[in-house]
Amino acid sequence: MTREYVLVVGSLDIDGGHADNTVYPAYVAEARERFLSEATDGDVDDYGTPIVRLEIDFRGELIAGDRFTAAVSVTDVGTTSFTTSIELRTDEGPIAEATTVHVVTDLGTGEAIPVPDPWRERFE
Repeated sequence: MTREYVLVVGSLDIDGGHADNTVYPAYVAEARERFLSEATDGDVDDYGTPIVRLEIDFRGELIAGDRFTAAVSVTDVGTTSFTTSIELRTDEGPIAEATTVHVVTDLGTGEAIPVPDPWRERFE
């Protein structure tokens, strides 16, 4: 399952004429949160899904006002974790590729728990 979201570069995201590298994790987070809310039918709010790994490879640059697409998919589902792949791109091509690894946790205890079966079915 891959979902796409359109995002826009804000003027406060700019440093040195282009989007600062520090805002890319925010773009990734926005797309990922929208994806998880849709892919879990809102169940994501009943669990913790902290990121334990974030990788970003930069391929191009964005400037203020640019509209770009974030394509999000789950690439791996483990016992208590899942991995997402997020590609940021404009019509001209890729801007960045990100990978995040999340652990599903119980909100009350913070302990890792198995990925809920309904999520697993939707992700796989």
